[in-house]
Amino acid sequence: MIHNELFIRNEQTVRLYQRIISDKLFSLHDKGDGKVLNVHINILAQLLYEAFKEIDLTNSPVVPVLIISNPVAVQSIYVPGIYTMNFVCDEFMYICDVDRLQNEVATLAIGYTIQHSRLERLLDEEVEKVLMYMVKRINKFLDIHGELTCSFEIAVKEDVLLYENNLSPVFLCQWIVNREE
Repeated sequence: MIHNELFIRNEQTVRLYQRIISDKLFSLHDKGDGKVLNVHINILAQLLYEAFKEIDLTNSPVVPVLIISNPVAVQSIYVPGIYTMNFVCDEFMYICDVDRLQNEVATLAIGYTIQHSRLERLLDEEVEKVLMYMVKRINKFLDIHGELTCSFEIAVKEDVLLYENNLSPVFLCQWIVNREE
């Protein structure tokens, strides 16, 4: 019973954050060229490291996760799924599958979750601040890369394995796509 109550409270809080950030993301949205993305794991890891290096991800209220929905999206990662990032050990750690998180044109995304301990309060200004910082940093490094851009999707991917890893449902996907020529 307590488990269900936590899921319900988490979903309510996550939906509140979705409403708050949706207007702020509109200006950053780019649909891309529709071609299947295939990026090397080292390029992706470097991009993510540069974007998040100033954030202590172990203590951050917002936790970015890597979402791979197609086995060809990232070279050297062959299993679609949701992965956490560990830059100290230079690894992506598989958490769960992506059965309900699919996009028509994109196969790779940064998903955003919130640590359970930060969901105790209905609104946490630090969560919104850190989330927007992360989104803008990813966008900045995609622009620097030159060939990539992003589109956004407000979605909820709830999974027991996310919960067991102290994470809320994924509530925002920043889909990485090829820039239109």
